Amino acid sequence: MNMMKIFWLALFFLTPLIANADTPMSPPSVQKTWSHNRQFFVVTNPSLNQTQVYDVRNPNKARKMWGMPGYFRKLDLSNDGKNLVAGYDGLNLLQLNYRSTDPLVRFYVSGRLIGVVTVAQLFPSRYRYKLVRTVSHYAWGNNKGFDARGRYVVETIDGRTLFYNAATAKQIQ
Repeated sequence: MNMMKIFWLALFFLTPLIANADTPMSPPSVQKTWSHNRQFFVVTNPSLNQTQVYDVRNPNKARKMWGMPGYFRKLDLSNDGKNLVAGYDGLNLLQLNYRSTDPLVRFYVSGRLIGVVTVAQLFPSRYRYKLVRTVSHYAWGNNKGFDARGRYVVETIDGRTLFYNAATAKQIQ
């Protein structure tokens, strides 16, 4: 009897999470993301296909620091405004026909791509079974953003927490 109660409770609480995981993404829209220290922000615009970073340390005037072509649904900006990290366009869900070379994390320094973390790097072929199948996708994890120590944090669906130096795109042990 207890197992049946646990089953129904789990089903009740998990169903909304599973259902929301496969809802269609909203159409691309202009997004503004702030650095944690709120001294810089980045604007990404799908209609212009541009991403631009601004310095707002002078409260009277925002100054454009740098820009680059491209639109990104998920962006994180470092506290110095130089390092930008772009997440996977599907956010935390991979298409069923994903490629092992699909980038899950892209690192930029002042608009220049310096490194990429791919599906194959996070989930080598012998570990692909750890991707979780949803109704219409595979859940892989999340780009969590910068932590208090300035490291970029990625959490995988199988429970790993990985840290990266955004200035070098190298994983930190």
